[in-house]
Amino acid sequence: MNWSYQNRKTRHWTPPVYWEKGIAIGSSRHSWTTLIIVISDQLLTIAIEDTRPTKPHCFPPNNKSFERGLKKRRRGRVEDHSGAGEAPCEKILPWGCVEGVEGWGRDRSGTDTQPSSTRVCVWTLEAGFACRKGACFAVLCRDREGRRIREAPGSMKRAGEVHEGEEKDTRKRPRRSVRDELAEAEEAVVAQDALARVRSPGANGSKILVQTNVFPVYSEIQQAVLYHTNLTYRDSGEEVEKRELRLQAFNILLENEEVASKIGGGEGLYFDGAYSIYATKEIFPGDELELDFEPRPRKELRVKLKKTRTLDLSAASLESAVINPATLNALNGFLKASQLRIPRLLNLRHSFYNMDKATYLGGGVTLYPGFRQSVQQISKGLGLKVDFTANAFEAPMVLIQDSPKDSYIFERQRALNPESVYRKSSLTDSDFHALKRLLKKKLVRTVHRKKARVYEIRDITSMPADKLDGWKEEDPAYTVAQYFEAQYGAPLKYPNLPCAVVNKKGQKANYVPLEMLEVVPGQPVKRGRLSPQQVSQMMNLTCVKPQERFSRIMGEGKVRPSPEFQVRVEQPIQAKARVLDSPMLAYGRSRMAQVESGSWRTKNVPFYKPVPLESWGVVVFSKELPRGYLEDRDIDSYLRTLQNVAQGSGMRVDRPAHVLNAERVEARDSNGIAEALQECSEKVKSTTGRACQLLLCIIPGTKGDHAYRPEILHACDMKLGIISKKVRTEKVISNRGLEAILMNVVMEINAKIGGINQKLERVSRVGMVPFDHFASTAFMGLDVSRKTPGSAANIPRVAVLTSTTDDTGFRMIATHRANTKPAEEGSDAPPAIVQSNIVAPLAEMAKETILNWAKLNQGRVPKYIVMYRNGISESQIRQVLEEEIPKLFEGCADATEDLKTLYPDISLAGCEKDGKYCPKLTYVCSMVGHNVRLAPMGRANREDMDRSGNVCAGVVLDQQIVSPHYFCFYMSSHGGLKGTKQVSLYTVLRNDLNLNSDHLQSLSYVLCHAYARCPRVLSAPCPMYYAGKILTRIGGALRIGEDFAMSDTASVVSMGSRDFSLMDIPMLHKDLALSMYFV
Repeated sequence: MNWSYQNRKTRHWTPPVYWEKGIAIGSSRHSWTTLIIVISDQLLTIAIEDTRPTKPHCFPPNNKSFERGLKKRRRGRVEDHSGAGEAPCEKILPWGCVEGVEGWGRDRSGTDTQPSSTRVCVWTLEAGFACRKGACFAVLCRDREGRRIREAPGSMKRAGEVHEGEEKDTRKRPRRSVRDELAEAEEAVVAQDALARVRSPGANGSKILVQTNVFPVYSEIQQAVLYHTNLTYRDSGEEVEKRELRLQAFNILLENEEVASKIGGGEGLYFDGAYSIYATKEIFPGDELELDFEPRPRKELRVKLKKTRTLDLSAASLESAVINPATLNALNGFLKASQLRIPRLLNLRHSFYNMDKATYLGGGVTLYPGFRQSVQQISKGLGLKVDFTANAFEAPMVLIQDSPKDSYIFERQRALNPESVYRKSSLTDSDFHALKRLLKKKLVRTVHRKKARVYEIRDITSMPADKLDGWKEEDPAYTVAQYFEAQYGAPLKYPNLPCAVVNKKGQKANYVPLEMLEVVPGQPVKRGRLSPQQVSQMMNLTCVKPQERFSRIMGEGKVRPSPEFQVRVEQPIQAKARVLDSPMLAYGRSRMAQVESGSWRTKNVPFYKPVPLESWGVVVFSKELPRGYLEDRDIDSYLRTLQNVAQGSGMRVDRPAHVLNAERVEARDSNGIAEALQECSEKVKSTTGRACQLLLCIIPGTKGDHAYRPEILHACDMKLGIISKKVRTEKVISNRGLEAILMNVVMEINAKIGGINQKLERVSRVGMVPFDHFASTAFMGLDVSRKTPGSAANIPRVAVLTSTTDDTGFRMIATHRANTKPAEEGSDAPPAIVQSNIVAPLAEMAKETILNWAKLNQGRVPKYIVMYRNGISESQIRQVLEEEIPKLFEGCADATEDLKTLYPDISLAGCEKDGKYCPKLTYVCSMVGHNVRLAPMGRANREDMDRSGNVCAGVVLDQQIVSPHYFCFYMSSHGGLKGTKQVSLYTVLRNDLNLNSDHLQSLSYVLCHAYARCPRVLSAPCPMYYAGKILTRIGGALRIGEDFAMSDTASVVSMGSRDFSLMDIPMLHKDLALSMYFV
């Protein structure tokens, strides 16, 4: 008999025990004992609760002592309630209710059953077998590849056993080492988890209390009823599709006393605008009800209600491990219906905006403050997350009036010329198309009638109102201007303007002059349609400190449920958090930097690896200043100061080999800009005899101005393969903090040309992760671009993959692809644009990254990969597990042949599977849309806050408000500058490296310290942060006019019923593939 024992203090096991035909591994987290048994080609996992720190026994499965060991524990006995011939259960059940377990425990008569490896269970354990609520007994049956086994009892043979009809293999099998057995067992354990197991909270760091915006929610009713609705037109039987019409019809239905009396008076109901009604009680007897009502004259509707299910809202149900999504929808709906009772409160999905506190931003845009709320499952029960928000809406203005400042079309579309309109001249073609883009699909209401009517502008006429005729059959020459003058007794002020087409498709034409229409309030403005000035003003108004933000949440945003819904909301949770210790950063000459409050000092601190800047040039595209003009001596003074600052950092910067004056080139002239850059690069090469390292480009404008920037990025990154750095003219003569500005410039230049500013301390020194150091690990970041308003339909999303390349954690490489799916083999179909955030070409990107990684590391490959994925919601987790992660392994396997060809002596030990390269993977997603905010507990705890009033850098929260289903945690790694800083939510989807909470939290925090542009801690790990920056650079290149023209090799893709030419995404120049050009 063999065993392994547990240390009472550390609660860790000694090395596991092995036997000839099987392997048992003892492990423990808190009060759990896990036995992992490998029998032949099968894997069995048994989880037994054991709160006592005793010595668990591990026996071969064919040993009778195994059952005696279980019988010694009172909780170690399992009863078989399955019965003969019943299907195996797929759930994890409490102790004493286990079904489908065969081969261990007792039978129905109470007789002890003898364990046998020839009669094993086919019961499958899903993710998260270690149930925290109570003891459980679970068995997992999978093969070596992690595939689920569905074999009948008795079909599995014992090691060395020969079944009837088989010949005994007389060949001597090679003896396998203990290390091989352990590696295979670990692979099988990893394969059985579809999702990373939930880990217990971490312990590193100092403990603090933080205020959260999560409110516990309790239901005072035991159940709710869900009804399905079918709303149709009574005459035609067609379904009412528009959500606005369905909501309007439902409100009219409740206002009708006769109809409302048939559905319980209409109290305690919530309609989601689609097909579901949630009620606190049964609203009519029976299961179905059909009602007819008339919301408008000659417009009869018929609604059919059908009872679908009853939802359990009891306290025990809401605190269970798994909550039905329909239950969350019901509670969300009840709280939303309570907020809709408040007048002048505008609802958009989960957000509510106060229309009485509007702020005019100029340009026909109004800012409405508000709050967003959502009910989600937390560690214990449910929590209501409430956060302050604001959004931009169209201002309620008449389309055109006597003053341009009061006219919507001139405020929103500054390109229109008011003088030509007021002179009664006709619109130019450019003005007409700009006006059409502005007004199409806008909701407007009439101002010339006593009772205003609301329309949606479908189009605008090509003819002005005084020439628009032919719409009246009795008098074809009768114009719209003549009709309105005769009908309302006053001529039109602007008959030279076109009319709005407001009739529905297929109906009789209905034209209304623009001066008779006003914009309906409450129409949101997309962020891409705002000017830089409006965005800046909006951010200044909404950027509030944590104390003010939480006071608004507790004031305006406080949810007061209506008594009819019987939902109780408690005070917000004060959660237990921890402040992680900041890592030490290594610099040159054995200097160390200490991080304090999310930043550190770098003045006169030498870089870890400075690279001399010897061959470089300057291109001056503009000398214009907001006030004045830039002179040559100002540029010389700037360059001398740059050299002095670089010298203090141990970096030698020579004088530029060539300074080119390119003021003649216009901002939108992409070809002219590329020619100027190429000319300067060639002059530098001819002067120094070496390739150009860097081009410093001086451009005009202030922050937010994109003049010259997209063209320079496209020319340098995609065409020429030259590293560039852009400097605005106002920074050249800046007298305030010039050395600090140039220090950041020097840091950026050193990283771009191959240097290393700082080195992250070896992780093993501070005991953060169980592997040695960064040299054998690739920390990757993955991100996908989002569709922006107004972007062409033929532009696919772009996916970016970044990776660290050395043991410093500083140097990185990147690659990008258009997110398209190739056609099937043998098909001539064009590639299809992927509209979701799932990365389709990940296999190709991973292969390129691995090959570049090996090229930079003398033929070595990373044994481990830690992936940080940005922009994934909870609903996409399953899709990531099934599509993205397999493609990542596919790309690694595809790189095997190229690796062995390029590096014949390459070693894949520890990262090989079936002869293919297969590293161990930990996959972490940065979740979006969680709406969680943290704040210090008060001014009395000043050590827990920074100078901006936020929680200090390095705060991590992994209990109380986190999801019970995932291995996840909240982290605020950066220091606050202005307003309330955001908190990142990290969710672990796969964990081959077996990192616990302390490991992963400390590792993620350390990776936030590798930023190359300034000495500050980032809000996200650097690989993921850089992936977002590269998307911004590529987006700038896509804004160039010539890129929107279709190339000769452009493909045709199918999107719905129309075909578009697929725009070619510009690829990175090969000379920049191994550089940090993106810094």
